[in-house]
Amino acid sequence: MFNEEAFLEDARKIHSLPDKILDVRREINKFIDYDKTLFSKALDDICNNIVGNTMFRFLITKLPPGRRLRIIDIGPEQTRIGASLIGQDGSSYLDCTVYINHNVYNSSGIGIPERQYYLSMR
Repeated sequence: MFNEEAFLEDARKIHSLPDKILDVRREINKFIDYDKTLFSKALDDICNNIVGNTMFRFLITKLPPGRRLRIIDIGPEQTRIGASLIGQDGSSYLDCTVYINHNVYNSSGIGIPERQYYLSMR
């Protein structure tokens, strides 16, 4: 269950840190494995947004030592199995891996409405 009070308290603590302590966009590459040609722009946008920036600061401070988050594009795999768009798996998360299906987003990165859902496997 989401604890809004704890989130806001942690956000205040994290955002009160001087910027020179943690450049989230630069540091995120030490914690995430991803295809830079596909996801660099999206990560830039997320890190430039206060909510996304907070999310990644939390990730950096809470990720277990030695663990890395992986972002994997499952779009080509879904296309290869011949599933129609409606029959394809959407984006999900499992054990420090985020599976993104780029087929459910249009060319500007906006989600196709009938395909927008999030499935947490954990």
